[in-house]
Amino acid sequence: SKLKKTIIWRTCVMSVDQELDIPWTFYKSCKSNDIGAIRSVRFNSDGTYCVTGGSDKVVRLWNPVKALLLKSYMGHGQEVLDVASSHDNSQLASGSKDHMVMIWDVMTGHSIRRFREHYGV
Repeated sequence: SKLKKTIIWRTCVMSVDQELDIPWTFYKSCKSNDIGAIRSVRFNSDGTYCVTGGSDKVVRLWNPVKALLLKSYMGHGQEVLDVASSHDNSQLASGSKDHMVMIWDVMTGHSIRRFREHYGV
């Protein structure tokens, strides 16, 4: 944005037996001047951390309550379009305009696996 600020919203996830007290909770804004446009924001499976991917080709893990960057994952050749977390929060997945999906180890920050676009049938 023009304010050079990323605002992260946490939406309430409801099942039939839950009541909705507050429809949106504002966690914090993660301020940075050098990360470019954010293309995707996802919370991990228990909602304690969030993952972003954006135009600067980097996947980032955040503590949204403290607006603290925990780790950066680099390896894509073009902007990151989507990110996701595994059910046990040990791995991240990211998809990029470079036609590659990468699986990351959350703790080490290393790429575990790369899936490249294929051109055959």
